[in-house]
Amino acid sequence: MTDPTPGDFSGAAAKAITQASRSREELGRDLAAVFIADPATFDPSGLRRLGQIGLRSFAMAVGVSVPTSQTLSTKTEEQITSRAAANWKLQESRIVPFEIVGSFLGALAGLSAIAAISLLSWLFS
Repeated sequence: MTDPTPGDFSGAAAKAITQASRSREELGRDLAAVFIADPATFDPSGLRRLGQIGLRSFAMAVGVSVPTSQTLSTKTEEQITSRAAANWKLQESRIVPFEIVGSFLGALAGLSAIAAISLLSWLFS
């Protein structure tokens, strides 16, 4: 079995994003059909999970005019595309500043405990 390459990851991620967009579109149309059939029992909380593409599909199915001059591109798709062009090393996780501060404070607490124990043993010996 070979190790996955950055291209494999980018392709799989782009495919997953496309499938998610299609399913949100379909879900938007399904919710619109429910809304049109019986608006009194429609639960609007279902619209939360649709995202921009699903809401657009819902609005168009209900009959609301939606401008189509802009292309719909999610930030995730843009990040995947930019990562595919970037060097693989840039995709590795980086140390977050709070991890450095936490390590420093942990070491400081340990040294303080050792100093306190040494001082107490010196005082009571």
